[in-house]
Amino acid sequence: TLTLFTGLVQLLLGLLNLGFLVDFIPLPIISGFTSAAAITIAVGQIHSFVGISHNVRRVFFLTIYDLCHYVTEVKPGDIVFGMICIALVVFLKYFKVHIEHLRKTQDQTSAGRVALKFLWLVCTARNAVVVMTGALVGYTLTTQAWFSGQLTLISTERFPLPHPQPPNVTLHSVKEIGIGIVVAPFISFLESIAIAKAFARKDGYKVEPSQELVAIGFANVVSSFFSSYPVTGSFSRTAVNNQSGVRTPAAGIITGSVVLLAIAVLSQFFHYIPKTSLSAIIIAAVLPMVDVRILYRIFKIRALDDLPLIVAFLFTLILGIEYGVPMAVVVYVAILLYRKARPRHELKLYPGVICVVFNGGWNYPGVEYIWRRITSEIATAPNPPYSMRKTSLVILDCSAMPEMDFTIVQALKDECSDLQKKNIQCVLVNCQPQVLKIVERAAIKNLQLKTTMREAMELASEGEESMEVIVSTNSTGPTKSQT
Repeated sequence: TLTLFTGLVQLLLGLLNLGFLVDFIPLPIISGFTSAAAITIAVGQIHSFVGISHNVRRVFFLTIYDLCHYVTEVKPGDIVFGMICIALVVFLKYFKVHIEHLRKTQDQTSAGRVALKFLWLVCTARNAVVVMTGALVGYTLTTQAWFSGQLTLISTERFPLPHPQPPNVTLHSVKEIGIGIVVAPFISFLESIAIAKAFARKDGYKVEPSQELVAIGFANVVSSFFSSYPVTGSFSRTAVNNQSGVRTPAAGIITGSVVLLAIAVLSQFFHYIPKTSLSAIIIAAVLPMVDVRILYRIFKIRALDDLPLIVAFLFTLILGIEYGVPMAVVVYVAILLYRKARPRHELKLYPGVICVVFNGGWNYPGVEYIWRRITSEIATAPNPPYSMRKTSLVILDCSAMPEMDFTIVQALKDECSDLQKKNIQCVLVNCQPQVLKIVERAAIKNLQLKTTMREAMELASEGEESMEVIVSTNSTGPTKSQT
């Protein structure tokens, strides 16, 4: 039931082109998630790599605990063969680069071209080569009495293929699932799209989020008729596919067909594959996805952007892959809201004049912050005879403000009313057409609109001589602070 509703929700979101929601998953989150997921998956393969027969829990620290608990079951044969498999995979990976260089830079005879093509195919199919080599070694060694039990092979247990049947959707089952009907589709999609974007960035292609939603939703709907759990993207399988040279979704058809054949009729032929060889392939595929250097690169540009990366990394390690991205997205959105609540601006002080120059948008979360700064400056400004003049003018330079919402307009009305009681005028300068229309419709009292800073300065109430000094600065002057 959960799988069916997960698929239906994802299909609906995809058909409505709501894939833009993944725009809230920036590069730091993807990098943190990818690195933590790679480490978690690699550590999760260690028990098979070293020959421990017991299953271990998926969460990183629990996996470490379980490995320490079963350390007495470690088999030297599995470790040695696993290391050989990793070395072979890595060697073939880099040897392929050398082969491609030779094919492009040197002229070969027909025999040479055939030989290089054969070597290129072997290197490209390195994971299959390692599996077949492992099966051959496993078959050979299991016939030797002295080596019996030193190499852990995969299970020979056969499982029947599930028969299609309609999901058991009842009111009781829906009530039991509860909020999971909403949460499961988003968690499933976030994990899948994070994996997709990580490999898209690595290989230089684009991901269409809405199309991904439709695909994974359709997969869940079909899977629900086979009593499946909700499905999502597989990090380890994607990494193995990437390392194997897979380029199109058609590879999934081949992989799925082989899996079905292996389950149904070929299980006895796969029995001799050592578990450690499969773990070696996965470990070699995922570990290159760990990116430590990006932490420093982000820190050099904007240190705050390291926070979502660290949150994604730690939560993925501590709680699991399905929690890292959502928690990091929450932190990232909080940072965005904080930036909105603290709009970038410069506050400039002239004799009798307070000027606020916005360096970007001004939205409702930042209304109170800006007016608190203005009010504070008015309250602390010295009055005559300690100053040349009393504050009589507040100027808001809106040249970089593309829009204005209702909350801003209402705040302008309220603050202009308060300023009028203090004999202080408020002026908006350099308003863009859209902002100008909104302000004119609002008809705010004690608010004037000017097109240039010079015109605004002319409203100051003091002498002509000081006015000329101010006007000659043409909106430049001592900067009080910058946010």
